[in-house]
Amino acid sequence: MPVRCNVGRALLYEVPLMRADFPRRLNVPLTPAAGVALARHPSHRASDVSESRRVAVPVLPDGPAAAEERRLLDAVLAAPDDDAPRLAFADYCDRLRDPRGAWIRAQLADDAAEVPAEIHAAARGLFAAVSGEDLVWRRGFVETLSLAGRAFITLGPWILRQTPLREVRLVAAQPYLGELAAAAHLACLRTLDLRGNRIGSAGLATLSASPHLTVDALNLACNNLTAGDVPTLPTLRRLDLSGNALGRDVAWPKQHFDALSLDGVGLGYDGTVRLAASGVTAESLDLGFNAVTDAGVAAVVNSPLGRGCRWLGLRGNRLTPAVREILAGFGGAVDLRANFL
Repeated sequence: MPVRCNVGRALLYEVPLMRADFPRRLNVPLTPAAGVALARHPSHRASDVSESRRVAVPVLPDGPAAAEERRLLDAVLAAPDDDAPRLAFADYCDRLRDPRGAWIRAQLADDAAEVPAEIHAAARGLFAAVSGEDLVWRRGFVETLSLAGRAFITLGPWILRQTPLREVRLVAAQPYLGELAAAAHLACLRTLDLRGNRIGSAGLATLSASPHLTVDALNLACNNLTAGDVPTLPTLRRLDLSGNALGRDVAWPKQHFDALSLDGVGLGYDGTVRLAASGVTAESLDLGFNAVTDAGVAAVVNSPLGRGCRWLGLRGNRLTPAVREILAGFGGAVDLRANFL
């Protein structure tokens, strides 16, 4: 039965009323083509995970056709931290007068070099096959993509034959966390960005149990996490928990972070003091929008956490001009925007 939407006396349109128990299922057998479509555009009509697992992966183009190019690219993929295989690939491109050679050398010399439009367009066309977006280039190759969770799980091995992928942002990943945790190619990533996926405590527990999760950067912002949901991966150096209702009673690990982002997690004064006394340390610490008081800042800067910190984010708290005296001996940079100063 349709619902009428009116503004004043004008009938604008009619929309069907969706039942609350509308199934998250397909009404037809899940074909390979339908599986690819779901990977690209996940929605409330997504199939059950058990059905998706049985989908035959379509044959995608395998990148370089030339045997020598395939061999040189495989060498780059096998040693993504080394420059030598990238330079060897650049030499090969130079011999063919392929502009990728000059581009690889340019970005190896200057990571801020602007990618040529034709090269970027070609890469976007390649990764359009899996709806990869937000390409970020490093040292001449695409190392960062945004993908649907389903696409990374199913088509990740193909992606990793095209480029030395190190970072991904996954969207619509929550229904597939078990499969993501079991995916061996997860181990290729240095950074996993799951912000906004609402995975909750159970989802984080599933992911944390993965033997393949060895990232050094994890973005879990806005994921419905609570006080007990602070991951303790031994490899982790950058962690973003912003936008989760952690509250004041978090059990912080005695771990060092290069960057710890806790913007808007509800610490308050008590939670800030608890953090300062926990033994956790961080070179960059974001405590924005946490109702931190002057006394809370004093607890941080006078603790091992504060003494090892090089950047402290305090914007949007309840700080007064007196905090400037508290911060007088602090050795790092401070962000004090949006306070009562």
